[in-house]
Amino acid sequence: MDNIGPFIKLPEFPFVICKVCRYAYTGKKVEQHLRRHHKSVQAAERSKIIATIQCKPDIIQKQSDLATWPLPPPTIDPIPFIHPPSPKLGCSEEGCLHAVGTTRGMQGHYREAHGWSNPRGRGRRLRNQPIDPREVPWRAGVQAQRLFRNGPASSWFEVGFGAPFSQTADEAAGMERAMHAMEQKQHQFELEDKECIKAADAKTDANAWLEHVGWSSHLQGLDPEAMRQLVDPFSARHVAGTCDSHTQYRWQPGIIRGTTEGGRQEATAAV
Repeated sequence: MDNIGPFIKLPEFPFVICKVCRYAYTGKKVEQHLRRHHKSVQAAERSKIIATIQCKPDIIQKQSDLATWPLPPPTIDPIPFIHPPSPKLGCSEEGCLHAVGTTRGMQGHYREAHGWSNPRGRGRRLRNQPIDPREVPWRAGVQAQRLFRNGPASSWFEVGFGAPFSQTADEAAGMERAMHAMEQKQHQFELEDKECIKAADAKTDANAWLEHVGWSSHLQGLDPEAMRQLVDPFSARHVAGTCDSHTQYRWQPGIIRGTTEGGRQEATAAV
């Protein structure tokens, strides 16, 4: 294994793992990760780490290339340096290695891949009333890990298959409640993990102007995509649909004219 700054390269995997964050990264994602989560790393050292990782021929560089990379088999031992195994749900169908962290996700998998239908039929089950493990075909308590936080190859996969495991009905019910709580936490985590506007290196960041004028702290936490939509050109239909109900707009070539119900002109603006 090779230690490269906060990363480590295990010989059996074509990517590096951050020993601090405990997730895997492809070569092209290393720079972004260092700038966001390891700001204490000096620029010279950061450049050296990036060059070392991106020059290694046995490391996948682009995230999209992970789409064809097969997940580890369930017989693999727990992988070090990433988050330790946690109990998830595993498919019981022969030859299917699907594992997932939520009941809803496993229900969807069984419906789409194996033609399963919920024995309870349609409808929302009562709060704090877990599904009886005897009613479902999948396995609970499967020890699973995940290499990537999001994107291709970020699925859960089973590890340590064949290890002895037993579970009572009460334990299964408790696990169902815990998985519901984890599903909510995962949703919150994904929201927090969205790209945010923040101050960055003025020499390399495209938004350095925000730092120069002091707007980066004011815009902290805002979604850039939502901000871009606010400045997109708007159509006549959009304006007419969002104006006050007491005002009607007539469109003429190059002109917006607003009139009240009484017919008095309120505003004229060139477009």
